[in-house]
Amino acid sequence: MSWNWSAAASFDRLVELLVSIRTDVCRWPTLPQSMIDLLRPHACRIGELVAREIHPCLQAYSRNDRVLLVQTLKSLSERFPDLVGSCGTPSQGWLTMCSILGRRSVGDGRRFDDVRTALQLCRTVMWRYYREAGVPAHLPPAMVALLADVVFTYIDLIEATAAAEHSESRKLDGTERQAQRSRLVRSLIGEIGSSDREKYDLSQMIGWSLPRSVSVVLIPEREMARPLSMLPADILADLARSEPCLLLPDPAGPGRVAALEQALDGRAAVLGPPVALEEAANSVRWARTLLNAVDAGIVPGGGLVQCADHWATLILTQDIDLTRTLVDDLLTPMRDLRDEERDRLAETLLEWLQTGKNACVAAERLYVHPQTIRYRVRKLCELFGQQLEDPNAQKSLIIALSAYRLLKSAKQGRTAQQRWRT
Repeated sequence: MSWNWSAAASFDRLVELLVSIRTDVCRWPTLPQSMIDLLRPHACRIGELVAREIHPCLQAYSRNDRVLLVQTLKSLSERFPDLVGSCGTPSQGWLTMCSILGRRSVGDGRRFDDVRTALQLCRTVMWRYYREAGVPAHLPPAMVALLADVVFTYIDLIEATAAAEHSESRKLDGTERQAQRSRLVRSLIGEIGSSDREKYDLSQMIGWSLPRSVSVVLIPEREMARPLSMLPADILADLARSEPCLLLPDPAGPGRVAALEQALDGRAAVLGPPVALEEAANSVRWARTLLNAVDAGIVPGGGLVQCADHWATLILTQDIDLTRTLVDDLLTPMRDLRDEERDRLAETLLEWLQTGKNACVAAERLYVHPQTIRYRVRKLCELFGQQLEDPNAQKSLIIALSAYRLLKSAKQGRTAQQRWRT
């Protein structure tokens, strides 16, 4: 069966699945309008009870998928009175919700039996609530029997349609599924053009809930010599590329980064900052900048390095040529000094300015005597003059000195020092 995921094609395919299930459950259940009017005031309360009772059945699913499945089953229960009207056919919305149940039960650690158990609970909750709310007391015996039959048939139809969708989804072999996951990664980080609808359809096809926020993880290709096989099911991966990439959904959630580190198993990697899903391209761009800084020796590597721990470095290394120009321009007074003296005075000036011109604190940080700091400051005052009294100039100098420290600690620093001597 073709996987054409336009809205119309999806609807037609699901109708075909529904028709092919079984003739005994293919009859769409209907109730008279008077009975629907009697049931409708109870819909919201039934939805709340269903959501509460089925949650424990879905512990094998990721948090995002669990929330989606609970919400889907809650909606199917709440909308029961409206969906079993006199139309005689399932709505597109109903079919879409059933397909979500089927597709989301495909994947590592997931079983359709969990969805089946949840649906049985839905049926139990619905009938128990109607009975305790006294609904049967307002109906003649024949109508009570009809209501029971419709409730059971309704849940049977949901289960059968979801099971058919589950079976269809499992036909995707591992290679095709991974290709789809890779395409979704590249769509979300902006490497290939896709509409929001295409991204949503692709995510539904592979059973991955689109989260509100993500962080992009970049792994150096050299770290992929051994397979990365312990990733949590909700982390989206595109590893067959020169720059292996992961998408970590809801990175601010409890234990999310720790689970990622455990899955990486000691590999070097860079974690981009959390961003809204539609801004994933920014996260990968900033992660790439920090990865370059790690490779250049500006930032210590080893294990998972997080952009959130290196904001200043990230800003200063976004445009390395601009950073070098900044250093050349603002630190011109030290240009003609010997390398050792320039490095010493640059460290002193940075610490002195950052400590509010406190020679004693700066001395503690540099492990020298306060008098040594004062001697160096006098030399710096001769070089920079009134700039050291101008608050705005001081802020610019702190940025330039921080950039100089970064450049000095890496390959770029050696290139910059060579430029100072020419």
